[in-house]
Amino acid sequence: MSELVPTFRVGDLDVPDLEGSVSEWQTSDGRAMFGLQRYESNWVVVENAAAFEFGAEGEVWAVPENSISERALDDLWRRSVLPLVVQARGTQVLHASAVRRADGAIVALCGSTTAGKSTLAAALMQRYGLEVVADDALAFTVENREALAHPLPFELRLRPESAEALGLPAVVLERDAAEPGRLAEVVLLDPRPDFTLRLQAVDDFSAYAQLMPHAYCFALEEGKERLVHDYAALLVPITVLRLTYPQSFDGLDATLAELEPVVMPQ
Repeated sequence: MSELVPTFRVGDLDVPDLEGSVSEWQTSDGRAMFGLQRYESNWVVVENAAAFEFGAEGEVWAVPENSISERALDDLWRRSVLPLVVQARGTQVLHASAVRRADGAIVALCGSTTAGKSTLAAALMQRYGLEVVADDALAFTVENREALAHPLPFELRLRPESAEALGLPAVVLERDAAEPGRLAEVVLLDPRPDFTLRLQAVDDFSAYAQLMPHAYCFALEEGKERLVHDYAALLVPITVLRLTYPQSFDGLDATLAELEPVVMPQ
């Protein structure tokens, strides 16, 4: 497993109150999450589910509610909490799904929760045989003007309508962290009803502004300088594209064809 991914253990810890939280988010199923800093520890508290305590390194401790199952706790950890822990410890994480091309390079599909990241990743796997290496979160580092993607453990999960349209199960695959790879492109997904399909390059200034809302961030005030630096550095070695497309299954074939030169370069 990747060195970025800590183990987490269930423990009996005193969960702090939510007063003075440094951040607030929502899980993919709409639960409120709160980031807390208490002395040498950080906490992510998820309402009616669990709390997770972690420091600058080492294990993460989970304090689950009695009502949450072991599988649901593991899913919450991987999908919602792990990316925040990785980011808080110094490695940036982008809200994106990702596929690995035949040349080994990784293409990220970046967008909001309902933008179609998982559906497009699954469709690219199905159409072109590409390896899906991320769903919802992709860590990255930049060294010597090269961006390296660090996939985290994930479960590729489809909404019922997407699973039916693709003829795939709701949970397409589940895996531990895949091997790192060069991050070549980030495709910003911009689904719009009844809009003409278009894939175009984004200039660095616009790309920076459009990527930042998709950055995982545990505590902005504390990590803002590093966040700004790392995302600015990311734009040097990669290409950022914007895919505007009609979010309908009738247009899926055309959307995949538009992406083909990016994921299947000659």
